[in-house]
Amino acid sequence: MSKKAPKTSKPAKATKPAAKAAAPKREQQNGVTRPGAGTLCVKVWDVLDKLHAKGEELTFETVRERAGKEMADATIRTQRQRWNEFHGITRDSKKPASKRVAAKQAAAPAVVTAEVPPAA
Repeated sequence: MSKKAPKTSKPAKATKPAAKAAAPKREQQNGVTRPGAGTLCVKVWDVLDKLHAKGEELTFETVRERAGKEMADATIRTQRQRWNEFHGITRDSKKPASKRVAAKQAAAPAVVTAEVPPAA
């Protein structure tokens, strides 16, 4: 008597691994890429975006208050500079004047210069 080997089932077809979801496209401008969602860097950028939209000053101290004191100073300074570069803000074209500065300029009396006749 010969014993038959037990039938083995066919091996399961290999399923293709699910394709990795493509990383979301991040905005890039002026040679700077916006930080990815969920990072500490994007937290600083969000604060800067909100301050800029309100017309407030984008000083280190203001950003530090809003971003949280637990964040490293170097991170805030670096990301603030990268945000400025991203938006094309340079030292020459510094941030827009705050509401306080704009109000002072509007309230200041216009300076009238009188022409002085040449000395005879």
